Amino acid sequence: MRVFIILALLSLMACGRGATLVSPHAPTVLSPQTRTVLTGPQALALAHPCSRAAPGQVSGQWTPSSDDLEPLEKLLQSVLTGQLVMVGPTAAPADYYRQFAGFIVNGRRVIYVSGVSRRGVGEEARGANPIDWRTQALSICDGGPISFGAEYDADTHQLSKFSFNGAP
Repeated sequence: MRVFIILALLSLMACGRGATLVSPHAPTVLSPQTRTVLTGPQALALAHPCSRAAPGQVSGQWTPSSDDLEPLEKLLQSVLTGQLVMVGPTAAPADYYRQFAGFIVNGRRVIYVSGVSRRGVGEEARGANPIDWRTQALSICDGGPISFGAEYDADTHQLSKFSFNGAP
């Protein structure tokens, strides 16, 4: 009987470990070092993702400040964490590099965020010709949770239209 109880407890412990999204030592806070604001043509490139919804008809641009990004990132961290839990173990929220662009959409100041997992950035992902994510828009088609997009209304402080890329 004791052997059965011990085996049952070990089984429950193993099941609990499988549900963990990330290592308890993985950073969970979105870092300012892994975000950038794009402007001009590079910002406009973010308005045309190939495997998720676009932010809408862009009629102008503006440049978000750090003060604009702080409340967005707090909200984004919560939403991204929840979305990652729903798709299963992939990456920690802090593993995403974020590119921001300020657009005028339907007369509203919108900050569009495009996030790309660490594995989609850098030399190992881009080969001999890596793209500098700080200055050039990253575009990844499909791939599921390797990349996401979302819109943030800078006046109402609402995050909407969060979606990962199309199926991997």
